Amino acid sequence: MKILNKEPLLFEYKQKICRELFETVKIENGKIYNLKFHQKRVENAYKYFFKSKCKLNLAEVIQDFPKKNLYRAKIIYNIQGLADISYYIYSKREIKNLMLIEVPNIDYSYKYLNREIFEKINKKFNADEFIITKNGYLTDATIANTAFYHTQKRQWHTPDKPLLYGTTLDRHIKSKKLKPKQIHYKDLKNYSKIALLNAMAGFWECRIEG
Repeated sequence: MKILNKEPLLFEYKQKICRELFETVKIENGKIYNLKFHQKRVENAYKYFFKSKCKLNLAEVIQDFPKKNLYRAKIIYNIQGLADISYYIYSKREIKNLMLIEVPNIDYSYKYLNREIFEKINKKFNADEFIITKNGYLTDATIANTAFYHTQKRQWHTPDKPLLYGTTLDRHIKSKKLKPKQIHYKDLKNYSKIALLNAMAGFWECRIEG
């Protein structure tokens, strides 16, 4: 996977307030994956974002789903509880290159339904995927958390201040596979591999080219 630019390109954006959140849950051949991690994030969202008692039990609302093939369940919710649930067949995107984009004021600490900021980045810049930096420090891609393999230390590092604390990221930090670390874009020369982490793709590892 090639990183197209050595220095991040600046993108300025006035973020809109969003009062709806969503979860993406992997379902493969009738099996629901990592539900307790998703439920934990939902409960934290009610506690800290909505400042309310949790009104959504994912195990109760994920029903009548396809029992064959790989699907993603998209569960939209708000302060009242479930707003919508849909199931989509999943195929992994092809990503051959990445671009560094500096967005100093971005806030995606919750899984907001409004993803306009990422849509606008995709329209403005020409790359398969993007890594967002804040004040020069690496955070997430638009679709995933990130991790980088340090060549000399032979260790996977993940940015210590991700935009969103993802469920796959949570699992791999707990298992000690990933070590949170502040990573400046200038430090990328010390890393030979990148991984994109999300609920559907898991730990998607690629060598950094060029």
